[in-house]
Amino acid sequence: MTKSQSSASTTQTNTRHSGSTWVVRLKPEREVEIKQLKRKLNSYAQLPYDWDGEGSQTPSRQAIDDALKFLTHIPSGLPLPYPEAGPDGDVGVYWDNQKAKTFVHVLFEGDGHFAYIANVKHTQTDSEENYGGEALSVDDPWPSDLVKVLLHN
Repeated sequence: MTKSQSSASTTQTNTRHSGSTWVVRLKPEREVEIKQLKRKLNSYAQLPYDWDGEGSQTPSRQAIDDALKFLTHIPSGLPLPYPEAGPDGDVGVYWDNQKAKTFVHVLFEGDGHFAYIANVKHTQTDSEENYGGEALSVDDPWPSDLVKVLLHN
């Protein structure tokens, strides 16, 4: 059994080989954080019409399910995102690391796909990098540039 450590909140995982399958057990704190994130996303289905006072729609069940499916593919070692409900029935998750000058937003509209934007500011060179993609399947692995940005987050 080996122990690895995630930069995502120093989450430890226990990994062992069982026949031809690797079994990964998350540290209990990480499991709790994932359950809380899923619970929050699922709660958006209960938001009433006009929940923001500006005519917003209740997030669609499909948008919520797409976000949940996307999160099942989260690579180990990445921090968990913050969830958000959008005014048009969409759902999003985001990472905002002001210390690293990194912002990432992923949007789910309920069609089995997602779009994302990532912005990294470099204060030493006064420059920034932008990444993005759209119409990406929630069934596919995460784009490598998205993972790269979040690993350096």
